[in-house]
Amino acid sequence: MDGKSDGWDTKIGDLLEIVPLENPLALKTGDTLNVQILYQGKPASPAAVTATYDGFSDSPNAYAYFTEPYGEGEADIKISAPGFWMIRVEYTVDEKGANYEQHVLRSVLAFPVR
Repeated sequence: MDGKSDGWDTKIGDLLEIVPLENPLALKTGDTLNVQILYQGKPASPAAVTATYDGFSDSPNAYAYFTEPYGEGEADIKISAPGFWMIRVEYTVDEKGANYEQHVLRSVLAFPVR
C-alpha cells in the first residue's frame, strides 16, 4: 500500500482482477459500485459480470445482478440489499498448451454492505 488510501483501490497484480473504482466499504443499499476488470494489468471485457449477496438464494449459481462490461472493462453493479456481496467474473483466453486450448480464469471481489 502506498499510504495514500485505505487500500481498497490498490491493484494487487493478479492475472485477472476486479478493481473497485470507489470504496466498496462505503456502499449502502441503492448505491452503484463501478469496477474495472483487468487481465495482465490491462482493461478486459469478460462476457458477463455477476454479483450476489449472502442469503439471496439457496440455489447454486444464482446471482442477484448480471451485467456486461462497457468501455475500458468497466461495469456498474447496483447494490440492492445489505449483506456480504460477491462480484464474480470469468475470462477465457485462447492459448494452446501441451494439454489445453484455452485458459479459463475467474476472479472474485467480496465486501460487506450495511
